[in-house]
Amino acid sequence: MNEHSLFSLTSPDNAWVLNDFGPDCDGMVYRIVNARRVAPDKLSLRQVLATDDSIVLDIVMVKESARVRIWSSRTADGNVLVRDGIIASASDQRTRWAVRCGERWAEQPH
Repeated sequence: MNEHSLFSLTSPDNAWVLNDFGPDCDGMVYRIVNARRVAPDKLSLRQVLATDDSIVLDIVMVKESARVRIWSSRTADGNVLVRDGIIASASDQRTRWAVRCGERWAEQPH
C-alpha cells in the first residue's frame, strides 16, 4: 500500500529501479544507464524507461544520514520536474524523504 522504489543491481553493468506508486497506478521500471557522485551527499542517475527508450529522466538524489530524497529531476528534453528538492508542479511542496524498509542491507551478514 505504500509508495516505494526498489533498486536492483542484476550484474556489474545492469542496474534497475522499480517505482511503485501504489495500487491505483502502474509500476514503472527504469534501466539506470549512468550513475555518478556529484557531491559528497548527492548521486546523479540517468534512467531510461524499460518499455520506451524515448522516456529518459536525469535525477539527482540527496542522502542525509540513512534517508534519501529526490533533489532534482528533469526529462531529456529539459522539462524540470523537481528543482532543489521542490516539486515544480506543486506550490512549495518538497519531495519526501525515503528510508530503507525493514529488510537487511546487502552488506550485512546473514
